[in-house]
Amino acid sequence: MSEETRKKVVLRQVAARAGVSLGTASNVFAGRRGVSQKAREAVLKAADELGYHPAPRTPEPATKTLGFLLRSALEIPLPINQFYSYVLSGAEQACTERGLSLLYGTLDAETKSMTAMPAMIQRRQVDGLLVVGYFSTECFTLLRDTGIPFVMVDQSDAAFEVDSVVSDNERGGYLATTYLLQHVPHPIPAMIMGLPNRSSFYERWLGYRRALAEYSLPYDERYVCQVKSAAEEGYHAMKTLLDLPKPPNAIFCSNDQAAIGALNALHERGIAVPDECSIIGFDDIDMAAHTTPPLTTIRVDKALLGAEGVRLLLDRLAHPEMAARRTTISVKLIERESVSISKA
Repeated sequence: MSEETRKKVVLRQVAARAGVSLGTASNVFAGRRGVSQKAREAVLKAADELGYHPAPRTPEPATKTLGFLLRSALEIPLPINQFYSYVLSGAEQACTERGLSLLYGTLDAETKSMTAMPAMIQRRQVDGLLVVGYFSTECFTLLRDTGIPFVMVDQSDAAFEVDSVVSDNERGGYLATTYLLQHVPHPIPAMIMGLPNRSSFYERWLGYRRALAEYSLPYDERYVCQVKSAAEEGYHAMKTLLDLPKPPNAIFCSNDQAAIGALNALHERGIAVPDECSIIGFDDIDMAAHTTPPLTTIRVDKALLGAEGVRLLLDRLAHPEMAARRTTISVKLIERESVSISKA
C-alpha cells in the first residue's frame, strides 16, 4: 500500500472517529476556515488517539477564490439567461472590488455522486461557493460533505443551517396578485407557477394564496398550473387555463418567461390583453419591456443577489461559528401595459 493511500485511509478513520465528514477532517488539517471549534477539537483528538500525523502543508495563497455553481440543465443557457447572467455579473463585480478570484462551474441539480462535482470542488480550488438556484436536497448534502463553506443564492432549504440570500418572493407574489385583483373587473384569478420544489416559486405561490384570502376568494387548484420556467411551458399552461369552463382573466405567472409564453397563447386565441385578460410576471427580465403589450411584472434586483451572496460568503469564511443567516432582497412592482387600468 502506498504512503498516499495509507494516509487517506487513516484520515477517513479519523473522520469516522470524530463523527465528521472526510471533507471536514481534511479542512482541519489544511487549516481552512469554515470548521466549527467543536468539530476541529474532535478531529484533532481523534487524530491524536489514532496516531495520525499529516504531512506538512504548503501555505495557501492570501488571495481568496470563490466558486459560482449553477445547475447544468438550465432551461435557458447562462450566456442568454436574462436572470442568472445578472446574478453572475453582480457576483463578479463584488469579487473584483475586493480583489477576489471567481471560478464558474455547473452541476446536475439532482446528482447523488461526489464524482460528478466540477473540478473546482474536487480539486479544492475554491475557498467558498455561491450555490445559485435550485439544487436537490441530496445535492446540497453532497456539497455540505465537501467541507467547503457555501451560500445558497435564489434558493433556500430548511433542511440545512446554511446562509442564503433570496428575493422577497412571498411579498412579490402577494403584490402581483393584489394588483390584479384591484384592477381587473370581476377577476377570475389563476396562477402559472414554477415547480414548487424550488423555494422561490413556492413562496410566490404563498403570496398568491395570501392575496386570495384577503379578498375572500376561494383557492381552486384547477386555476393553478405547475410548469418549468420556459416560455413554451407557459404557452401550454395558458391554453389549459383557457379551456376551463370558466376561463380566468387575471393571470399571475411566477416568472417572466412563463408570462411571455402565456401572452403568445392569448394572442393566438385572439384574446385582447389587457382588455379581456390581464397578466403579470415576475423577475423583470430585459425582454419584459418589449413584449406586446409590455409586461407588468415584479422586479428582482438580480445583480444584488449575486453581490449579497459574496458578502455573506466572506462573512462566513471570516466567522465560521456564526449562526446561519437568511438575507431577503426587496422586490418592486413595475407597472406597464399588460394589466387592465380599470378598478375592480
